[in-house]
Amino acid sequence: MSTNHYLMSRKPVPFNYYFEYGQIKRWFLDVINQAQEFVRAGEIDKGIWTYETLIEHRYPNYKPYDLLIKLYRKHKDFENEQRILHHSISFFTDLKESQKEYVISLAMEYNMESVALEYINAGKKIHYYGGAFVLWDPVSVLSVWENNLSMLTQKTNEFN
Repeated sequence: MSTNHYLMSRKPVPFNYYFEYGQIKRWFLDVINQAQEFVRAGEIDKGIWTYETLIEHRYPNYKPYDLLIKLYRKHKDFENEQRILHHSISFFTDLKESQKEYVISLAMEYNMESVALEYINAGKKIHYYGGAFVLWDPVSVLSVWENNLSMLTQKTNEFN
């Protein structure tokens, strides 16, 4: 049975939760759009502040973190770049681990552990509720961030 068919026939999640989730998602998207507008308009400090707001609210998508890292690098603010790299690596490593534990426990309930592990080992995303929720995201940019942090740390150590 497809996820959409299951949702239509059983309605396992009350409508108000979808509504609340939609409101939160729209708020995050509005903040992202605002940050992008600031950057396009050359108001970099406002853009940085807006991306920092997303990070403060633990936005679970890596793109704003990556854009903020790039903004700090472009403006040669290596201290803040390093801070956000540390934070991003830590946040998404923890998020990945909790997602993995949840997906495996859920898969075990439905005797689908081998399928879940196959997706996880292949580095594929796992979606739920018709793609509305990402249950597992390999966050492939983590290795890039770790490499950038290592290079930045080396540069910082060379100058000290």
